[in-house]
Amino acid sequence: MILHRLSRAVRLLSLFSAILAFTGCSPRADIDRNVTFTVLVKTSARGDKVYLTGGGSQLGDWNPSALLMTQVSDSVWTKTLRFRDGEKIEYKITAGSWPTQALDSNRMIYDNFQLKVRSDTSVIIKVYDWLTRMSNGIPIFNEKNFRPGLPALALSGPWRFHTGDSAAWALQTYNDSTWKMMEPSLDANDPSKWHWENIGWFRYHFYTDTSLWGKTVGMTIRHMGASELYYNGRPLYTFGHIGPEASSTLPYRNRLWKEFRIDPRYDQLIAVRYANYDWRNELSEGYDPGFVINVSDLNTVIQSTVQSARSDAISEAVFALIPLILSFLHLFLYSFYPKQKQNLFYAICLLGFSAITYFNYEWLVTTSPENAVVFTRLITLSAGVAIFFGLLTIYSITYARLPKRWWLFLILFLAVCALAFYRIQTNTKGLVVYIYFGFSTIDGIVASIQNKMARKGNWLILAGYIILNAFILVQILVDYRIIPYFGYDRLYIFGMLSLAASMSVYLAYNFSWINKDLEFQLNNVRSLSEKALEQERLAGRLEIERRTVEMENERKSRELESARDLQLSLLPKEIPRPEGFDIACYMKTASEVGGDYYDFLGTGQDGMALIMGDATGHGLKAGNMVITTKGLLNTFAGTEEPDEILRAVNRAIKKMNLHMLTMCLAITRITGKKLSYSSAGMPPLLIYRKETRSAAPLVLKAMPLGAVHDFPYSRLTATLSPGDVIVMVSDGMIEIFNEIQETFGLERIVTCVQSNADKDARGIVQALLDEGVRWAGTTPLVDDQTMVVVKVIR
Repeated sequence: MILHRLSRAVRLLSLFSAILAFTGCSPRADIDRNVTFTVLVKTSARGDKVYLTGGGSQLGDWNPSALLMTQVSDSVWTKTLRFRDGEKIEYKITAGSWPTQALDSNRMIYDNFQLKVRSDTSVIIKVYDWLTRMSNGIPIFNEKNFRPGLPALALSGPWRFHTGDSAAWALQTYNDSTWKMMEPSLDANDPSKWHWENIGWFRYHFYTDTSLWGKTVGMTIRHMGASELYYNGRPLYTFGHIGPEASSTLPYRNRLWKEFRIDPRYDQLIAVRYANYDWRNELSEGYDPGFVINVSDLNTVIQSTVQSARSDAISEAVFALIPLILSFLHLFLYSFYPKQKQNLFYAICLLGFSAITYFNYEWLVTTSPENAVVFTRLITLSAGVAIFFGLLTIYSITYARLPKRWWLFLILFLAVCALAFYRIQTNTKGLVVYIYFGFSTIDGIVASIQNKMARKGNWLILAGYIILNAFILVQILVDYRIIPYFGYDRLYIFGMLSLAASMSVYLAYNFSWINKDLEFQLNNVRSLSEKALEQERLAGRLEIERRTVEMENERKSRELESARDLQLSLLPKEIPRPEGFDIACYMKTASEVGGDYYDFLGTGQDGMALIMGDATGHGLKAGNMVITTKGLLNTFAGTEEPDEILRAVNRAIKKMNLHMLTMCLAITRITGKKLSYSSAGMPPLLIYRKETRSAAPLVLKAMPLGAVHDFPYSRLTATLSPGDVIVMVSDGMIEIFNEIQETFGLERIVTCVQSNADKDARGIVQALLDEGVRWAGTTPLVDDQTMVVVKVIR
């Protein structure tokens, strides 16, 4: 009785905590703090006024010209504001408009600055330039605005608007000075600022200098209505069809980029005839009923579009297909044994997750605004299905019969389903779904603990359920910007895969338990008929063993082939071509799965890192070590120095307790003409100097990764010049044996490089291979051979 009351109290306390968490009812300090913002403007950005903007009324509610800072000198601007202690603020620096946002030292737009106020604070922001320059309120664009790799430029700011319709409004000579200034997105958060009457014209004036004349860039317009675009008075593109009334207008949700060639003239005009007759319904759903035009470098647009399409297609294929297949599997299990209702509930739960991924993808690609709204509603409905039937799965595992409170969650589920088709903003629907998720999660976990969910491996499902809910909790924190964005906006998918994996392990565990029970029963039968069945049992056992051996051999062969394919897939798909360098690579394994590995990390402005590794031994264990190391390098290899990366990877491998497995690894980072080199048990790095026409190794003696805790790896540096050659080899090249068991040796590699240094990188690699083949003769390869050659071109 006492345990029951204690459990009930814990459940009520947990539910109350969830309410506090989702409603944000937490005490706030009454102490105010001074925050002084200081902006240091570099020479190239001086001459413009500097403004501070951000979230909240004190920072102007993201009005780019809300707070003019005080000028202290030509290069220093300052502003002091007061905030509550513990308050989180987010802000940006502009020159008075969004097209004039501040740029960092790499000429990239600063991300939103974030600060949690803890005391009187001073922050310093350096402005190296503005995204766009202005002249009499009109933006001036030049080639720097469309550099490859830069984010797309949104044409926001000085748009002029007039309701109604007239063909003359497309002409460049038309005088629009009396038109209303308005953002064309028709921001759904503030409809009182615009006077929209289903159809109207928007005109955007801008200047271009000669660096953009005749240049072709990418342009896209995103909207829920229909539009006609005119450039300097002539038709450019049409998206959808604009009719005189709603019935004859065909809206189009454009997702494509188009080519846009800039005329060779200084003054430019983009005019947009835009119609949206369904804007009130879209506004109620939380959509901006207007449009946004983005312009970007054409090659950047093409690359990002291809990458995005590939990523979306893979996500849908994996994250929608896997739960769908598992759903059918559990439906079959339920049909075979209907008493296990958890299979039915779990199958429907997985269908909900599969539907979320599918409808998310369809929402991305649909060109119909009406379908986009429908898909948004179906996503909310699918989330409700996944949450409710996930809770029923836990109930069916922990209880012999569903508890009476499941009716309460059924009512909440039906309310979420009804809410999905009700015309309210999507953000509000998402908040309701998250609250529903919070209540169901806490109740499911408390129910599991209360009923000691540990029999027959049921705890495995609970573990997967907890991991799923942890990922969804992180998703909530990311969605509401409580924690930083991780670069992927659908984190809940990984939780769903964890739940699917735990269920699969649970099935395997259950199958094993059933087999053990069956084995016990068979032993009883065997004891009653041992003599009569001895020969038949022996023959059957031999046949089973023979088939088992055959199946095991086939499995190992498939496993080795899969491991080899996986290892080869880990290698770079193509050799990078950074400016000023010529790179060539070669790799040959001594068995099905080798231990050698090479990779390239980063080939941008921060330089590139050449990776070469050699795992202990060969075969599957060595391949697994390579996979582990590559994953760790992708995690730790940012802009750190090579020795720092080696120390971090070594600690991680040592913590994995891989027993006798180690990894030799060398990292060569090239930044400009500076070379940094660190090694963990790899052969020396060879550098050929064109000036002296000689080659010399850089020798660093160190233990392999995973051998010693906190080994003090060191770093060597060098300066490169045109014509210099960098050669990285694994010990398989140095230890090529000839017919009398003599090794090829590092000296012969040095001699070969000196003799062939005038060739390109591929020619040097081929020369080393030819020399190695001549040395080996008929002696078979006993170790993996890997080479990476980099030649400095200029």
